Amino acid sequence: MPPPHLQGTRVVASKPIALTISDDSILTGSGWDLIGDQLIPAHLAGKEHILVRGFAFQGAEVGYVLAIYPNTVLRQDGAVVATLQAGQTYSFDLNNFSTFLESTEPVYVMHLSGHPNEAASAILPHLSCTGSTQIGFVRSSPDDFALFLLIRNGHQQNFSINGNSTLVTANDFVVVPGTQGAWVVARKEFNSSQIPVGQATLVSNSTGLFHLGILNNLGASSEYGYFSDYASLNLGPDNSACQGDSVVLRAGAGAISYLWSDGSTEAETVVRQSGTYWVEVNKGTCVLRDTIQVNFRPLPQPVFNNLSPQYCFNSATVTLSATPAGGLFRINGQTQFQLNPAELGVGTHQIEYQFTDINNCTGQARQEIEVLAPPDDLAFVGLEEGYCQNAAPQPLQATLPGGTFYIDGQPTDWLQPALLGFGNHNARYDYRDGLGCIYQISQRFEIVGQPEALSPIPDSLFVCPDNVGGLFLRANFARQYEWRKGNELLVLGQGQLFEVKSPGIYHLRMDNGYGCVRTHTFEVFGKCEPAFLLPEAFSPNGDGLNDILEIFGGDFINLDFRVFNRWGENIFVLFSPLYSWNGNSNGRPVPAGVYYWKARYAHPLYPERIFEKSGRLLIVR
Repeated sequence: MPPPHLQGTRVVASKPIALTISDDSILTGSGWDLIGDQLIPAHLAGKEHILVRGFAFQGAEVGYVLAIYPNTVLRQDGAVVATLQAGQTYSFDLNNFSTFLESTEPVYVMHLSGHPNEAASAILPHLSCTGSTQIGFVRSSPDDFALFLLIRNGHQQNFSINGNSTLVTANDFVVVPGTQGAWVVARKEFNSSQIPVGQATLVSNSTGLFHLGILNNLGASSEYGYFSDYASLNLGPDNSACQGDSVVLRAGAGAISYLWSDGSTEAETVVRQSGTYWVEVNKGTCVLRDTIQVNFRPLPQPVFNNLSPQYCFNSATVTLSATPAGGLFRINGQTQFQLNPAELGVGTHQIEYQFTDINNCTGQARQEIEVLAPPDDLAFVGLEEGYCQNAAPQPLQATLPGGTFYIDGQPTDWLQPALLGFGNHNARYDYRDGLGCIYQISQRFEIVGQPEALSPIPDSLFVCPDNVGGLFLRANFARQYEWRKGNELLVLGQGQLFEVKSPGIYHLRMDNGYGCVRTHTFEVFGKCEPAFLLPEAFSPNGDGLNDILEIFGGDFINLDFRVFNRWGENIFVLFSPLYSWNGNSNGRPVPAGVYYWKARYAHPLYPERIFEKSGRLLIVR
């Protein structure tokens, strides 16, 4: 393998990386192979290395040394063999069973080895302050398998493999030349019963640190590599965490002893305060030391912007706000950004705000709020569903005094039906309790007018006994009508229209349901003069009540009925009692007000006799 295959390229990265080299088409004997290994960072390179020969052909066992620093003097088995500049490479054939390399500056050493016609390579660990007390691996092939063991002289008798101390003995080791007897090595082959394929194997030494190499034939290739603790101590870059958290500092396993600046003697320690921390690690042949700065950042201290300790049950929904903004709100453990007291219900509730700053530190604000119970006995006292317009004024009252009453939005302490007018109205009561909560109740009520007999019904009427169909009378503005003749009840119900067929004394009682009662008593005489009855008012406003003007009474013929405005203009004409007036003239509603009417008519039995009547008519809209 010519030297240009391994050149001194320098790789620098801003963050930790892994770097692997490979070299293809390596010819050893008659076989072409691919070799390679993962590189170690420059700060883990060392000055002392041992190479142990594998099973490759003579000339296919080669050592390569790469200098990192200028003017690096290299010795092999005690003799100076080269002076290298940074990036230069020195290679040599490994003809002896083992060799010892020393350099004045740290260097990389790669060993090309393998089996006959099958090449393999490995980056070798340096010896100073390195090694492990136990190493585990898994054998991957039943083919030729060997372990390389490097250890300081005096510990070689203390090896065991999976607890078996007979598989590796002191007799398997030889002294490495150039080390003045300080180091010994062993290259020992094992069959599949000694080290099974596919199972975890643990090699350990009870007294010293060692390095382990594996060379395994895979048929058409070889695998080669060293397992070793480089005994580097690096606590990592300075660390930052959030106040209240903890940082675990690790010095690595397998050392003889540890001493931390906080007094801990374990392989790792947990710190919770800012400061500078150091550790000393005793690896047996050396003591390693490293320092790290740990900074615990303060947590953000968020505060609520608009949170009150108490809320009325009927308070408006609050959109939660806090400083700094951008965090997460929770109400009773549930993520929510709006506080609705009525939905939360009466009682205490936990509000939490969590904010994470740019350093990924999280602070919290918590506050307990109370939703106050509304009064359960707040109601109007004595407020009815309806009142007569002429009913006496009454004071407004509620079960809890001290609030403000309103009718149709206007503040008042009295309900005065005569001033309110017909129709529906709304009463409201605003009550403020001792905690400042305002509660409202409301109730609708109706103002109705006195019942009216809009025919009108005079004290006496006439009915013609020979007139089939009788005399029709109408009453209005009542919910119940009671018609009697003497003491005889004729009609009781909601019928407004009543037919009188015989003479007698009649009684009409009208009740609107709210205590508004009006009575009429009239006498009907037998007389064949047609009765002409016309209401004094009607309200053509489309509400379905009293919308049209009708003529009532006995039969009559030759009707000529006319309505005039105040200027004497004829605005409506009617020639038959079968028809009615809807309050329009020329297709348009006439204004509300007082109008005048005239009527001419005759009795069907006496057509030659003409009757005339006139009067006033009120149109209400």
